[in-house]
Amino acid sequence: MFAGTEFEMPGTTSTTDPGCALCLSCVRGCPHEARSFKNSKIITDIVKCQSCGICVEICPNNSVQIAMGYGTNREDLNNKASEFLKKENSKAIILGCNWSYYPDLQSSSIQGAEDLEYKILINMCGGRIERQLLLELFLEKAWGVLVACCPDGECEHGGNLKAKLHVKALQSLLKDIEVDPERLQIVQIAHGDKPRFQTEINNFMEKINKLGPLK
Repeated sequence: MFAGTEFEMPGTTSTTDPGCALCLSCVRGCPHEARSFKNSKIITDIVKCQSCGICVEICPNNSVQIAMGYGTNREDLNNKASEFLKKENSKAIILGCNWSYYPDLQSSSIQGAEDLEYKILINMCGGRIERQLLLELFLEKAWGVLVACCPDGECEHGGNLKAKLHVKALQSLLKDIEVDPERLQIVQIAHGDKPRFQTEINNFMEKINKLGPLK
């Protein structure tokens, strides 16, 4: 059980608005073959779609969106983190990948402890975690941020590679502004490995407590 935390619902499938230029980039780029061109429009197979967001990123016309993100877009994640970080004893944000962790989190019995020091927020895919979001969490005075993603070779979207690039880039920025880059970490956890995930969280919180609050 993930003691002393909460979790949020994941999002759903992508949609295409009427402004689509029909360039078919999303059809060619979907790793799950969930998008197709039928009857002069782009169709999303809701069974095959895994909400990885690749189609959103590669659309040159910004016509693809995950309209019902259930709180997994940057603005919603930031708002939830901001609300949590205003609470007494709140210290860190844990960002977990929907496809790696949510099914196990959902089946677990998760109860909030009296002393909440961190909060788990579920995003669609590690690759969709924007650098701006990570920076905003520190601007909201988070002591630390832990990003969890799939192990190499296990992410069907290549999102873990993007997540590592984002974290590395922001660690460099934090160092430039004299913030200890150790406050931002990334861990790779195999699907369903709840004990390992909790161990990594515990280790991270131990490190964060030694570093203390941001000044």
